[in-house]
Amino acid sequence: MKKRNLLILVVLIFTYNNTYSQEQNKSKFSIIAFGGIGYGIIENDSEPNYNLNSNSGEILLNYSFNKKIGIASGIGLNQLTGNGFNSLGEFYHERNLIKIPLLL
Repeated sequence: MKKRNLLILVVLIFTYNNTYSQEQNKSKFSIIAFGGIGYGIIENDSEPNYNLNSNSGEILLNYSFNKKIGIASGIGLNQLTGNGFNSLGEFYHERNLIKIPLLL
């Protein structure tokens, strides 16, 4: 019986917190985060093709003027890494790209 009453109390507390938080005014600032993993293929004309691992991530700070229009900016990092080979032998390929996106 105590477990049941405690469970009902916990559910009521969470329900109250969720309904209360929806009534408050929302901030015009928000944080947006993106991330991804994958791979890419380097195509060479006279050498064998090879694969690269791709990792990317972005963190943006968004300011909303109204429900439909806002502006966001932040920092992003893209990284390509992998092993390959050509007529000279094996090698390690690495590329990094730092970007500063601006979104409207």
